[in-house]
Amino acid sequence: QAIVQGEKMIGLERQLEERTSELARLSEQYFQLFDTAPAYYLHLDGGNHIVVINSPGAESLGWDPNELVGRPVWDIFDPDDRARAEAYLADSDSLGPMVSEEFRLVSRTNQVIPVLLSGNPVVDPRGREEPGLRLSLVDISTIKEHQTLLRRISSELEERNVVLELKNEEIARADRLKSEFLN
Repeated sequence: QAIVQGEKMIGLERQLEERTSELARLSEQYFQLFDTAPAYYLHLDGGNHIVVINSPGAESLGWDPNELVGRPVWDIFDPDDRARAEAYLADSDSLGPMVSEEFRLVSRTNQVIPVLLSGNPVVDPRGREEPGLRLSLVDISTIKEHQTLLRRISSELEERNVVLELKNEEIARADRLKSEFLN
């Protein structure tokens, strides 16, 4: 019986080692994604102070991640967007992975960065909400630049359209005059 119990212990130890190894592998994958993703990932405490920010997010704002930890998240928002951002983050019904809203961040060098923000409440393993939020922000500067370019091109096309309509009217008038002259 002692041999059977010893074999069971060895089996349990092997399972524990395998699960620990798998957990370490998954943890490493998560942290690689977190630290290399071209997005801003933040974890806020219940007072909206930054607990964690990923390196690419902090660096694109001109900061080292450790310099932002403990600071109010509002420090990175454009002052004109602060009240709207506070209201958005305070309304838990507006949060979720499929709900996003545009805001502007401000870098350490005062560069304005348009972003798309979505937030999620922090939940424990049992699914109960805890104080704090997890935010995901995506830089949409390129999209904004393309929108501006499209508006400019659209405006130019409208202007050209007006000119073409005037030319067509002149041609139609000239055709009428020619027809009247020939008749």
